[in-house]
Amino acid sequence: MAKIQRRQFLKTAGIGLGATTLACAGLGYLAVQAPAHDEAFYESIGEGKNNLKSKILIAYASKLGSTGDVAQAIGEELTARGNTVDVKLVGDLQDVSPYDSILLGSAVRIGRWLPEAIGFLEQNVNSLASKSVSYFTVCITMHQDTPENRALAQEITNAARAIRKPAAEGFFGGRIDYGTISFMEQMILRAKNVPEGDFRDWDAIRAWGKQLPIR
Repeated sequence: MAKIQRRQFLKTAGIGLGATTLACAGLGYLAVQAPAHDEAFYESIGEGKNNLKSKILIAYASKLGSTGDVAQAIGEELTARGNTVDVKLVGDLQDVSPYDSILLGSAVRIGRWLPEAIGFLEQNVNSLASKSVSYFTVCITMHQDTPENRALAQEITNAARAIRKPAAEGFFGGRIDYGTISFMEQMILRAKNVPEGDFRDWDAIRAWGKQLPIR
C-alpha cells in the first residue's frame, strides 16, 4: 500500500473564524476548515506505487481544516485506483504542468468560493486547457443533500465555471461548532437556522473519488 502522509493537528484543529464571515450560499463558510500551512502537507500520497495510471493534483483553498480533510479523502481514493496524487493548498503551487488531471476545491465565503481558488483558475487558465479539470465545494448548505440545497450549492461555482467548465463537480457538507465561534457569529447563524455539527458525508465523498473521471 502507498504511504500516505497525515498531520496529527488535523485531529485537534478547532474552528476559528472572523466576525465578518457568513455561511454558504449567502451565509458564509463557517462549515469549512483548512489545515495550518505546511509545505509538505499531503504531498505525493501515491508516491512509490507501481503501474501508475495518472498524476493528479488536488488543489484546494480553505481556512482552518475541513476542506483539507475532504481533499485528502478524495486523494486516497484516487491513489487506490492506481494513480499518484499530490494534495496541496493553492497558495503552495508553482507549476501545474507535471499533472494530467486537476481537482480544484474550495471552502465558501458569502456564497462564493474563496478568492484564492478563483485566482488559481485565472492564473492557470492556459496551462489547464489541455488537462482534465474537476471541482469540489465544501459548505454548510449541503448539510442535507436535497435538490433544493444542491441547486443553491451549484450557484457557488458559477464564477469558476465561467472560467473553465469542469469535467465533474462534487458538493459536500462541511463542519460547524458553535462553541468555537464568536457570539455574534452564533447569533447570525442561529437566526438563519444553520445547524451545528459535522456534515461531511465520508461515504459520498469517497464514492465521488472512486468514480471521478480522470485521464
